[in-house]
Amino acid sequence: MLVYWLIRSPCARCPTDAKTKRIGCDMAGSNLLVAAGRLSAVIDFGCSAVGDSACDLVMAWTFFANESRRVFRTALNLDDATWARARGWALWKAVVTLSREHGSGPGAVSAAFRWGWRVSPRELIEAIVADARSPA
Repeated sequence: MLVYWLIRSPCARCPTDAKTKRIGCDMAGSNLLVAAGRLSAVIDFGCSAVGDSACDLVMAWTFFANESRRVFRTALNLDDATWARARGWALWKAVVTLSREHGSGPGAVSAAFRWGWRVSPRELIEAIVADARSPA
């Protein structure tokens, strides 16, 4: 029911112009280079494609928490629909990682932390649900 609620929301539908945007598909803490306290580069474009830019916002849940997530969203001036789709992408990543853990052991979760995740997939799902239930 939760997945249905998160994905079937009117805000979670992909906009018609999504196919016109270049996306990285792998925005993670491990792919960001920082110098003097500022973002200086984004690396690893092996998954780069054209699609829904909300997929690049997953790090709002994998990298940021609580107040820093709110600051991230505010700084990007995101609308509710984009944020809802980003939650859907984050949920997808968490479920895929959990299924890999089930199939191949805890190595999948360890890999997620190497990719820059700061929470486990289960904690990620909890944060997504909490975010979906809170007012914008």
